[in-house]
Amino acid sequence: MQKILAECEPNALDCVLLVMPHADSDWAAYLKEAQDCVRNIAKAIALDTDCVIVLPPYAQGDMSAQQNLLGELAMHPRVHALFAPTNDTWARDFAPLCAQNGDSLMLLKYRFNAWGEKFESVLDNVLALALGAQGLWRCPLAQSELVLEGGSIESNGAGTLLTTTSCLLHKKRNPHLNPTQIESWLCAELGVQQILWLTHGYLKGDDTDCHIDNLARFIDSRTIVYIACEDANDEHYESLQKMQEELRGFRDCAGNPFVLVALPFCEPLYYDGERLPASYANFLMLENRILLPTFGSERDKEAQRILQQHSGREVVPVDCRVLLRQHGGLHCMSMQFVRGTIAFENLK
Repeated sequence: MQKILAECEPNALDCVLLVMPHADSDWAAYLKEAQDCVRNIAKAIALDTDCVIVLPPYAQGDMSAQQNLLGELAMHPRVHALFAPTNDTWARDFAPLCAQNGDSLMLLKYRFNAWGEKFESVLDNVLALALGAQGLWRCPLAQSELVLEGGSIESNGAGTLLTTTSCLLHKKRNPHLNPTQIESWLCAELGVQQILWLTHGYLKGDDTDCHIDNLARFIDSRTIVYIACEDANDEHYESLQKMQEELRGFRDCAGNPFVLVALPFCEPLYYDGERLPASYANFLMLENRILLPTFGSERDKEAQRILQQHSGREVVPVDCRVLLRQHGGLHCMSMQFVRGTIAFENLK
């Protein structure tokens, strides 16, 4: 049976994929800051595992351009560059998902339409194929015409999938399917026994129609960490309080309640007059560490302490404020691949 591999499972990793922001994208106004952030994320990833960074095609064969883009990472033994055109940098949503089918590994490539046709996405939608043509994948890549983003689903590795109705049931993602059909293919293709649907919870400034990776995450098969707003004057208060009640009512496949751990809610951050979608739930789990997005807030250390206490892993903070300007975060920028999926011998 085909089964998606959960990020919270103790899987050995081959690498984490990142995509470098480039000048022909929405990052142009603050490109250096964005590239610095990606380089810092890559450095933190390389403490645990290899990192593959997709660079724009103009840098292929141009060592000066590669040095400019990668900086000191250009000579790092755990950092590898590939080259492909992209619209944007949100690898979580257009990179393939790792799955197991019996004793074999496979990758699941879903259609990406930029969160319900909000932006241009032709290049991002075919990135997995472009990387496959360069020999990156060691295992088969299965393609689906269904629209699905990696940040919209959260598996506990034990039969439960957590997601949001506002995203997966959005009319511009899979309009030809009704909710029952969507749930059926999720269970069949991702190998889960139940879908837990959140109908509440959102972040101002989030373009994704409420991706679960900004709201609630599994740190193991029984424990959900989630963002909790305690300020009754904040516009998120009512919705996140209702989300908390929904989480309290959820049960695992054996009928047991989950252990719930509240993460602090970052105080309002703004750029160019717009409130930004800062979330401590948008972390990346590696084999031995968790990378936590931080925002220059007094609540950064509290989030780090709570996550470290309940996960039992070292939590490494990474300043991700610039990523918020394009309405994303650290988890959104990255996609992990388990051991046996990457053909490193084809990387130069």
